[in-house]
Amino acid sequence: MSDIDLMVIVSGEPPFRAKVIGSPLGDVEVMVYTLDEFCKHHTDNNIMLESLRIGIPIISDPEELMKQCKR
Repeated sequence: MSDIDLMVIVSGEPPFRAKVIGSPLGDVEVMVYTLDEFCKHHTDNNIMLESLRIGIPIISDPEELMKQCKR
């Protein structure tokens, strides 16, 4: 991925927007978006699109997430 190692989408206000977690193996970059932000910006945000395309969903299915945006 380009810049984001972990993209988290939450239903409420997140405790932080971005965080870098240091590790001996390399830094992990975490970006947090609300569901509303994701729905408004996923179609014109290349980093979000790349994350959805090549990322590995951990809890939710990307297709299900897109359905929530259409509601």
